[in-house]
Amino acid sequence: MRSLQNLHGSKPASMALNYVFVFFFLTAFIIGLAKLIFMGDTQVFNLMVTASFDSALQWAKEGKGNDKHGYRDEFIRLIYRAISLGF
Repeated sequence: MRSLQNLHGSKPASMALNYVFVFFFLTAFIIGLAKLIFMGDTQVFNLMVTASFDSALQWAKEGKGNDKHGYRDEFIRLIYRAISLGF
């Protein structure tokens, strides 16, 4: 049985991408918090969540989703449901 390290490459390289994503999300949160505090923009987090869902929906519609196991349709339905709830 192969270890996860052999299947997905070296551990430090895969962790670097996680650090990049965490950096992007923390930066967006800090900027959103600054806009809320200093500029009084109360819709900033609503816009950020909506943009994230729209981006994920576009990504799934273009066929870049994980369709290998048939999850693409469920993912699209989940995003539509989340958007319809007002996120």
